[in-house]
Amino acid sequence: METTQVVNVSTKRHRGRPAGANAEMQKNRILQHACDAFAEFGPDSTRLQDIAERAGVDRRLVYHYFKSKDRLYLDVLRDIFSKLVNLSEDIAAGQTNLDVVIEQLMTRYYHFCRTNPAYVRLLMWENLRDARGLKEYAEKCEMIRHNFEFMKPLILTAAREKRCRIDLDPTLLVLSCLGHCLYFLSHGSSLELFFHCDATSDNAQDRWLAHSIQIIRDGIRPV
Repeated sequence: METTQVVNVSTKRHRGRPAGANAEMQKNRILQHACDAFAEFGPDSTRLQDIAERAGVDRRLVYHYFKSKDRLYLDVLRDIFSKLVNLSEDIAAGQTNLDVVIEQLMTRYYHFCRTNPAYVRLLMWENLRDARGLKEYAEKCEMIRHNFEFMKPLILTAAREKRCRIDLDPTLLVLSCLGHCLYFLSHGSSLELFFHCDATSDNAQDRWLAHSIQIIRDGIRPV
C-alpha cells in the first residue's frame, strides 16, 4: 500500500511543473525582491540576507543562482534597463510628425517611470556612484542612445515645414523630454514640501505630463 502511494506521488511530480521551470520562478522572484531592496537601500547598504528574507529563500540559494551581491545587482540593472531599451525601440515607427513623436516619447517614458519606481530610484543611486553599474552594460546604453537617433530627421522635416527651429539639438531635445518626466516623479515629496503643492497624486502627475508636453512643444516653435 505504501509503495503504491510513493509511485503515485512520483508520477504526479513528473507530470507537474518541471524542476527547471521552478528554478526559473525562484530566480525571478529573487531578482524582483533584490530590485526592490537595492532601490530602497542602495547597492552598497543592501545585504544578501535581507534579499533572501524578502524572497523567502535561504541565502545559500541566492548565492547558488547569482554567485555574489555585485553580480545580483548587475543582473537587476540588466533586467530593468532591458525594459527601457524595449520601450525606446519603436517610438517613431511610421511617424513623420515631430509633435506626435514628442508626445509618444514623453507619455511612454513617463508611464514607464511611474509604473517602475524602482527604476527611478536605481537610476538615482547609479548617479551617486558615477554610474559604475551601468558602465558594465555599455552596449545597452549605446542601444538606448541609438534608438533615439530618429529625432534628427524628424527635426529636419519639421524645420523645412516651419513647425520647429532649425537649430534644435536632437540630443538636447530628447534629454529635455526625458528630464521633464523623470524630475517630477523622482522629486515629488520634496516639491510638495517646498512649494506646498500636490506633486504625488495621480491627478497631479497626469497634469504634469500634459503641462510638460505643451512646454516642450511650445519651446521648439520657430521664433
